[in-house]
Amino acid sequence: MTKIKIDEIITKWDGGGFYHLEGNIFNGGHRDENGKWVPFICKETVSRRINKVDKTKNIIYCECGREFIIDDNLIIYKCDY
Repeated sequence: MTKIKIDEIITKWDGGGFYHLEGNIFNGGHRDENGKWVPFICKETVSRRINKVDKTKNIIYCECGREFIIDDNLIIYKCDY
């Protein structure tokens, strides 16, 4: 597996292939006392295809439905298979 820079996946992602992703994901959430939505964030590790990279929301969407947050904790490897 080859480690990929976050900048590269944001600017040059062309779809296809499997990626190994480690980082924070949105996993549901709740409303606070003021009614504002507060997401639950947890750490996850998967090997999946990437469906979409949303540059405005800083989220990577996987084929399995997970939404990885593009931040300092995200590590991406391009799989050899």
